[in-house]
Amino acid sequence: MTYKQGFLVMFNLLDNYYFEDTSNDDLANILSNMNPSIFADGEPADPAYWADWERILGGKSIKEPMNADELLDGVFAFLEFYQKEFEFDLGDVLKMVKGLSNESEILITCIVQAKNK
Repeated sequence: MTYKQGFLVMFNLLDNYYFEDTSNDDLANILSNMNPSIFADGEPADPAYWADWERILGGKSIKEPMNADELLDGVFAFLEFYQKEFEFDLGDVLKMVKGLSNESEILITCIVQAKNK
């Protein structure tokens, strides 16, 4: 998948987790800033989130097209960056991402949704 599709997968995955399993205020902050549905162009509300996504993937040498394992690695690194850089409390979210496999039903659903956009 492309970086953009991966970003959408990450948003959908985190959004699903937030509404089903947590009330983490820091995750809510991240989701509101990276939301690709606010503007018609599909870009995140705060462009810095997209720039961070690209930088983190590039820093991990993840290239397009990326597979599900690379995506999960990128999502974990993205969240870890926000936890360290901004002292967000994302331990529960990191644990959830770490527990996913490339065959997780929620991950597959989010990938299909992103590829159909």
